[in-house]
Amino acid sequence: MKVVKRFQNRKVDLHFLSERIKDFFESKGLSVSVVAQQDGFLIIARKSFTERINVKLKGSSSDFTVELATEEGSDASILFGSLTTIFGGGSFFLRGIRSKELLEKFEGEFFRYVEDVCNALHRSCRTSC
Repeated sequence: MKVVKRFQNRKVDLHFLSERIKDFFESKGLSVSVVAQQDGFLIIARKSFTERINVKLKGSSSDFTVELATEEGSDASILFGSLTTIFGGGSFFLRGIRSKELLEKFEGEFFRYVEDVCNALHRSCRTSC
């Protein structure tokens, strides 16, 4: 499961934004790592070994996307687990459900936070850049 939001016509330092996103998840008690990539940043927030949220920042400072997603395979885990619960596949099902619940828990608050950070960065850049 993933949610993507596009931000345009703003001057936002993506490295700085990635650090603010890291702060957001750390304030929620998750362990977080930030990885610089060729086309942006990957932020990995973990609640546990099986519960993980990935945030991808891609694009330029004036036109970028923020993608919030559960770890790859959580949808497949739900499907596989539901098909194999008779044979002990219930753990796959639960892992997938937990990842989706984690995403849903943070989605609204996360994007409001990102919007606020982007607005603040854009305003400060307009007055000082």
